Amino acid sequence: MKENCVSNIELLGCSLNGNQYTFAEWRKVIVQEIEKRRERWGTVYQAPKISFEELSKKIQDQLEKKWHYWDQNKSLLPWINRTISLYCIAFGKKY
Repeated sequence: MKENCVSNIELLGCSLNGNQYTFAEWRKVIVQEIEKRRERWGTVYQAPKISFEELSKKIQDQLEKKWHYWDQNKSLLPWINRTISLYCIAFGKKY
């Protein structure tokens, strides 16, 4: 991650000299946020018969596709959490 932009876990989207963050730079944080939902996967989201690892990969793919929607002048965590939650709910309804 770019120095001077992220102190500790503020996760603010600052672009340095007009450069945009890439999905790969934030993958570790994204995986941590997905992992927080592991215990809820069978109960809250009424999970179909799919492993959490498969779901995690699908969520990462979805976030990568939608990465350009994130306004990098705003905090990343609320955007990630909302996207993950909506995907899990939609995925649970789909199956």
